[in-house]
Amino acid sequence: MAIESSLDSADGDFQIRHKQTREEFWIMLETIIVILLVLWLVGLVAGQTFGGILHVLLLVAVVVFVIRLLTGRAAV
Repeated sequence: MAIESSLDSADGDFQIRHKQTREEFWIMLETIIVILLVLWLVGLVAGQTFGGILHVLLLVAVVVFVIRLLTGRAAV
């Protein structure tokens, strides 16, 4: 893993640049694929079980959003 650092004198900003190797890229890509597959499988199983709860939570979120929109309160 190669890391470069430089100080830009014009802006005074410190920048770190990471040069990613091909092997690191594939490891990261495989990790993302595995995580997405696991989440997809959890969603597939939990979708049948927790579908009703999800709809209630979505309804509550929409109601809160509409109330904030009507009252003019800014979101934090």
